[in-house]
Amino acid sequence: MVRQLLSEAVRIDPSLQIAAAVGSVASGLTACLVHKPDLAIIDWMLPDGSGLTLVQQAQPRLPRLRFIMVTSNDQEHVVREASEAGVQGFVFKRSSLETFREAVAAVLEGRRFYCPESTRLLLAAGRGENTDPGRVLTPREREILRAVAGGLGTKEIAGRLDVSAKTVANHLTALKEKLQIHEMAGLVRYAIKHGFADTP
Repeated sequence: MVRQLLSEAVRIDPSLQIAAAVGSVASGLTACLVHKPDLAIIDWMLPDGSGLTLVQQAQPRLPRLRFIMVTSNDQEHVVREASEAGVQGFVFKRSSLETFREAVAAVLEGRRFYCPESTRLLLAAGRGENTDPGRVLTPREREILRAVAGGLGTKEIAGRLDVSAKTVANHLTALKEKLQIHEMAGLVRYAIKHGFADTP
């Protein structure tokens, strides 16, 4: 429903055209490589992973492609990770359609556009970066933390990421060390509290 609504919001501008509307990282990457759009609108969490994974996979192959993240997750680290990944636009789903259209216009013109709420969170994240243990996590560790929050076990995470169960176990050990959390239940609570779990 959200994809359909955003597509209609874009189509209002006769100078813009929707190349594809898909619902996963894998299909999104395929659509980007096939259609080579100017702009990709992504969500923070998709069924097969984070929208940032799409950014990381597409950027080397499509350096001119620009991104806007539209999400309901209002955690500081979400905005920070998007900015660090090179996402040029960020809009919360609770924002108005007019704000969304402003973001599309600005990003297509080569400018950055972060809605006021996300800008505030980005500034707050910068002020608190030295006290947030989650900041030292690698992108792969964050991905595994999101999978843990989603209830996946070691073997399931390994299958999703196409790595060995031992590799996942090593990452989990590193996660526990960095966060000073020594039980899986604690990791799940941390992930939910800090916005690594998907939210409606």
